Amino acid sequence: MSRFSLMILSAVIGLLLIGFVAVPGVRNIFALLKTQTDLEGNIAELHDIMTSRDRLQAEYRAIPEADITKLNQILPEGPEIGNLLSVYEALAKRNGLALISIDFSGGAQVRAGGAQAARPTSASNQKIVKAPSGDATLLPVVQNLQGSYDAFRRYLRDIEFLLNVTDITDISFSPSDLQNASFSIRGATYYFQK
Repeated sequence: MSRFSLMILSAVIGLLLIGFVAVPGVRNIFALLKTQTDLEGNIAELHDIMTSRDRLQAEYRAIPEADITKLNQILPEGPEIGNLLSVYEALAKRNGLALISIDFSGGAQVRAGGAQAARPTSASNQKIVKAPSGDATLLPVVQNLQGSYDAFRRYLRDIEFLLNVTDITDISFSPSDLQNASFSIRGATYYFQK
């Protein structure tokens, strides 16, 4: 074999080695570089998430305790009927109305001053209906009040801004005169079931 043939054979063997060894290695290098770029993007995204988390935790810790207490009062952890009765009664007094009776559909009608009157119970009045959304439970409330129309309007305005969420679904009244009318409010308040 001549020297020239040996050089050509060496060059061919070298090119084949380069083709079989170096090209897959270069492909692996490019794949690793792409993976590294993807990982750097993920790391940057995680740093952004951690920064957002730290910012939200700082904002959460900055919420005053009084505000957290108010938020907890919006939906208490039980029906708290006694508390609701005192709130509604205080609102009625403050607005110049007499709270004649209040019914939480639990089988007993509570009269102003804490006296209870027996009332016939039915299956529909015994239940506290589960609200369709989440863990909040619906507590029906029927109130009977007496007083002037202006006092009643003020009472409704105050109910609107109560911490306990109260939805009014029905209002009826029978005016004997504008200064002494009887009002009936049907609605609901909500609480978390324990």
